[in-house]
Amino acid sequence: MNQLSMKSLGGTVTPSSALSGTRYASHITRAAHTTCWMELAVFTQFPVVPSLSGTQLQGRQDLLASTTGAGPPEETSLCLQIELFDDECPQLCANFRRLCNGQSSTRQGQVYCYQGLTPSYCGTYFHKIIPSYCAQGGDITMRVKPGGTNSYSSAGRTWLVDEFKKRRHNEIGLVSMANNGPNSNGSQFFITTSAAHERAFNGRHCCIGRVVRGLDAFMALVAPFGDVDGNPSKYAVVVDCGEGEAPTRISAESSSAAAASQASMAISATEMALASPAADTRSATVGEAPTEIAVSRRTHPPEPQLQHHQAVVASSMSPMQALKSSLKKRSTATSEAAGRHAKHVMYQL
Repeated sequence: MNQLSMKSLGGTVTPSSALSGTRYASHITRAAHTTCWMELAVFTQFPVVPSLSGTQLQGRQDLLASTTGAGPPEETSLCLQIELFDDECPQLCANFRRLCNGQSSTRQGQVYCYQGLTPSYCGTYFHKIIPSYCAQGGDITMRVKPGGTNSYSSAGRTWLVDEFKKRRHNEIGLVSMANNGPNSNGSQFFITTSAAHERAFNGRHCCIGRVVRGLDAFMALVAPFGDVDGNPSKYAVVVDCGEGEAPTRISAESSSAAAASQASMAISATEMALASPAADTRSATVGEAPTEIAVSRRTHPPEPQLQHHQAVVASSMSPMQALKSSLKKRSTATSEAAGRHAKHVMYQL
């Protein structure tokens, strides 16, 4: 680089000195890691037209008015703070940042619009949730087409090439790009909700970051609510997003939501623990439990006391009465044993 080119960049060159210049430094120097945030609203039902709801949310319309048919929200301020690995996947992280900044309350206007689609995660929802596997979202078409599409990125209808793919997916809360094969990264991403399935992701998907705040609330309110085919049972929609640290208002509300969800889970666990003995007793009483459990919970007098009681009863009876009583006890014991055997066989089937 010669001195003339440095002047055009706003820097200066002196003998035996490093290159200087604010414009040069700001254009070349990149942070190793940057951050983005998303604010989610969680509903137990889906709106009548999810794509229309997403468009209205992008236009900053009222949340309840935009989600007609979804009912009252379960949570309105679930904030995810995401750390991006810019040093490993600079282009994919830049794509993610642009989509977070596309329509943010902290940034006026939108970066780019292509054929009526706003390049923003605002209004998108987690359209694929597989419990203990991953939660996938980021379809900026908002599933206008059946099954959604991943053909769009922040650069328009184009895919981005793969970058660093050596990071292992062995943690909960990692953020990776969804794709349709090699070098087909668009706007969709997923968050890992289990560390046991890294072989399904390693070497196939580019990990671009991790959730550093709000993961507990996400795991409690969103991650478990889906089936093995990925069909979600909750509507978790992005109502706001941006670059950098989340606004103080959202961070405070998200902390309260996480604490409330953890308290609710603790109360539910306590109630189940208190209710379980009564349920077990009922099962043993009506005969629904396995024979072994029902028999083990019957109360018997101590063995010496039982033998003494039998001896006293036998001494007060005549020989004929004692013989009849003995035969009756044997018959009763045989029928009870047969009943227990039949019950055990039926339970095993």
